[in-house]
Amino acid sequence: MNFKRVANGIIKDLRAVSESDPNERLPKEEQIRCQIYSKLISEYQIVSVEKGYGSIDHGKKKECDLWCRDSDGIETWIEIKRCWYGRGFNVKAPDQVKGWKKDIEKLSSCPLNSNRVFVLVALSEMSPDKYKAKKPPQMLSEIGDFYPDRLWGSKGGAFSWRTSSLGHAEAYFWVWSKGIRLSPPQMG
Repeated sequence: MNFKRVANGIIKDLRAVSESDPNERLPKEEQIRCQIYSKLISEYQIVSVEKGYGSIDHGKKKECDLWCRDSDGIETWIEIKRCWYGRGFNVKAPDQVKGWKKDIEKLSSCPLNSNRVFVLVALSEMSPDKYKAKKPPQMLSEIGDFYPDRLWGSKGGAFSWRTSSLGHAEAYFWVWSKGIRLSPPQMG
């Protein structure tokens, strides 16, 4: 997966949507998923939305945001979340992190011979590096503490969402490549 291309697509799309006079308080996760899908469709042989982690015939109801298979038959399971922090927003960092952990728990059930990717799009007032001179918000600390050894990296850019304080979007990618064990998170 070309993470830089995916991240650039997410930022470009969020900018375009923000210029359409949106009525929503925050950009929708579905919008982000659609943009990621549009970038992956040319890279993989198959891209499926909401693929079940197991058969519905066996009572399995959990679904993955995106599932891909390349021409070599290697599967990639992708979960997507967004988070936000900034003036005027009810952040509730622990509740947001709980959602990330649920997605990681789902990814931990995937076959070891597949790639597993967690994408987090963080919406904030400014670029994360601008917080270095200040005390970073709790959400930024949560991102840094979340599976730090598996964080591939991030890419972001400026955008303006309505009249809110949100002025930056950063796409983070955590990657567990084929053969790397993913332990389920401690739910607490």
